[in-house]
Amino acid sequence: MLISNEGELEQLKKNLAVQHSVGIDSKMLTLQEAKEIVPMLNTDGLLACAFHQKDGHLNPFHTTQAFADAFERLGGTIYKYTTVTGIKVEGGKIKAVETDKGTIETDTVVNAAGGYSQQIAEMAGVKLPLYSERHNILVTEPVEQCLDPMLMSFSLNFYCQQVPHGSFIMGHTC
Repeated sequence: MLISNEGELEQLKKNLAVQHSVGIDSKMLTLQEAKEIVPMLNTDGLLACAFHQKDGHLNPFHTTQAFADAFERLGGTIYKYTTVTGIKVEGGKIKAVETDKGTIETDTVVNAAGGYSQQIAEMAGVKLPLYSERHNILVTEPVEQCLDPMLMSFSLNFYCQQVPHGSFIMGHTC
């Protein structure tokens, strides 16, 4: 995590305190320590960095499929190619989900709508403090491994990681 302003630095200190309180050994790095981990890192404009050695990479597609498989294995039902058009709520409790293929009686809904989660929640009368952002994403051809940790910055508005097979995935909010 690359820190480039005082507000982020103060938040980082709070985040590290919480992480340490639950046994996560994240640490704040000096810029020199960060360059020892990522020699090509341009530290111009940075104040500090946060790091945890055991952070890792995951494939979001495989991870999503693993969650779906586990959900179904535990008895959940996923309705594919089905659009939610409404959620019936009575007395503050969910009674059914209305879809383009009919009504599904249920008292439990898992809102896994990603960028559309706010709209789905509103159907149940819940206001989520979320908004969607459009991102530009770049994926490269695989190259020789040269970056171990994922780099990200909220204020500089980017992330970059090299995945295990060598491609870089980089993102930036429009």
